[in-house]
Amino acid sequence: MDEVNVLQNADGDMSQPIYSIGVVSKMLDIHPQTIRYFGTQGIISPCRDEKNGERKYSIYDIYKLMLRKQYRNIGFSVKDSEDLLNMYQLDEVIQKFELEQKKLEKQMQELELRQKGLISILTRSKSIKSQINKVFYAERPAFWQHAHMRGKKLLMDENSLKARQIAMKLMPLSFYSFCINRDEIKDEMWEKNIPIYDWNLGLEDEFSEIMGYNEIDGSEHIPKMMCLYSIFSVEGTMFLQGSMLDSIWKFMKNNDFSINGNIYGRLILSSTNKLNNAERFFEVWVPFKKRAHFAGRYSY
Repeated sequence: MDEVNVLQNADGDMSQPIYSIGVVSKMLDIHPQTIRYFGTQGIISPCRDEKNGERKYSIYDIYKLMLRKQYRNIGFSVKDSEDLLNMYQLDEVIQKFELEQKKLEKQMQELELRQKGLISILTRSKSIKSQINKVFYAERPAFWQHAHMRGKKLLMDENSLKARQIAMKLMPLSFYSFCINRDEIKDEMWEKNIPIYDWNLGLEDEFSEIMGYNEIDGSEHIPKMMCLYSIFSVEGTMFLQGSMLDSIWKFMKNNDFSINGNIYGRLILSSTNKLNNAERFFEVWVPFKKRAHFAGRYSY
C-alpha cells in the first residue's frame, strides 16, 4: 500500500521531508516512477505537503534508497531489501548476508566455468583455418564420456538421460565426441564411406567431477595418449564417414603407421559456409604405431 505521511516539522531529525521527487530523481539517477514504486513497497516513507499535496522525501529516505541500491548490487530483491531495512535484527541481517555470499560464490564458480569453456572453444575455433586437413602429432587430453547415441538412436535410459542433462548444463565445457572402435576398423575403411554412428558426451578430466559426471553408471574414462591430430569439416547433415579422415589415412600410409587404439574426435563448432550450407568442424585423435611386416604383409 502506498502510505504517504502528512508533512510535519521535526527539526534535527533525518526523517524531516525536504526534497521533491524530481530533486531525488536527479540526485540519485533513479526514475521517479521507480522512486514511487519503492514507496509502495515500504523501502521509503515519503510525506505529503498539506499545502500543495506534493510528496516530499527526507534525508533518511535518500539514505534508504542508497541502501536499496547496495542490496540490489549484492543480489537482494525489493522484498528482501524491505525486510533488511525494516524488519530484521542484526543476527538476521548477517545470516541473510551469509546466504547471499554462498549464492554469489556459486555464481562466480559458474561464471568461471563458462569462461573456461568459452576460452576452450574459442582457441579451437581459431585453429581451424591453420590446421584443417593437416596432420600433427599431439597428445589427446584425458576425458570422461557417456554414451549419447548408438546406431542412429539417441539413448533414453536413466543414466544416459542424467549424463545428457549434466552435459547440457556444462556446455561448452562438455562436448559431442565420436568414437571409431579399433576392432571395427577394416582395410576397406581407408577407401569406403563407412558411417560413424557412435556418439558420446564428454568432459575433460579437470571438470569431470562437477555434478558427479564421472560417477554416473556407464561413464568411461579415456586416458591421455599421443596421437595423430587433425581438423576436418563436414557439409550438410550427413553422418560422419571414414573417408572424411582421408588426410590422416594418407599420412599414416605414407609413414608406414597403423592404428593403435580407438579413434576419438569431437565437434568444435557449426557454422554456415559461403554457399549458405551448414558446415561442421571436428577435431580427431588417431592413436598410431609403426606397422609390423610379416612375409610381405602388413599387420594392422
